[in-house]
Amino acid sequence: MRPGSAGLPLPGHAFKIIDDTGKEVKTGEAGTLVITKPFPSLARSIWNDHNKYINQYFSVFPNFYCTYDSAIKDKFGHIWVIGRTDDVINVSGHRISTMEMENSIMSVPDISEAAVIGIDHEIKGTVPYVFFTSKNTDNELKNKISSAIESSIGRFAMPEKIIIIPEMPKTRSGKIMRRLLKEIVMHGDVSGDITGLENPDSINIIKNAINNQK
Repeated sequence: MRPGSAGLPLPGHAFKIIDDTGKEVKTGEAGTLVITKPFPSLARSIWNDHNKYINQYFSVFPNFYCTYDSAIKDKFGHIWVIGRTDDVINVSGHRISTMEMENSIMSVPDISEAAVIGIDHEIKGTVPYVFFTSKNTDNELKNKISSAIESSIGRFAMPEKIIIIPEMPKTRSGKIMRRLLKEIVMHGDVSGDITGLENPDSINIIKNAINNQK
């Protein structure tokens, strides 16, 4: 077992990591994790809606069960899940995992929390916006974040904006509600459901922080 990896497939389990065309990617390259053969504990349907099951899991890559996980296989055959495919943003043709970016940001000392969202861009397609919290308000932190992302991922992943906020919008279970950050950036306010938000006042706090850093 390699710390941090999902390990090797268990006996009877067959996986591939493929690109958008269904072609298996090279070792060390990111792609979508798919199941190529059924096994006893694999879900066989959705209650009262088998068509939804087929469309959801088998229509993306015909004959393969799509896990919607973005993953890498290393030279030892171990699988590393790096995020969800719906958490991948396309910047000028480069597919970037927001989870991978957040991990890079969290490697910077004094960063408490980080969240990355993708915002539509007329030239690049999508650009990353970085949000972070820290007790250290030194402006140099933003430069350190940029350097960490560039060294671990590449210049193509450089954020369009880096914004420090007093707190993250979280559910009561502690999950960061990234869609709220995206709504605030794109529309200036939140229109979706916020009943699960731990601190409803955080919306106005975050809006003010974003407006002050435009």
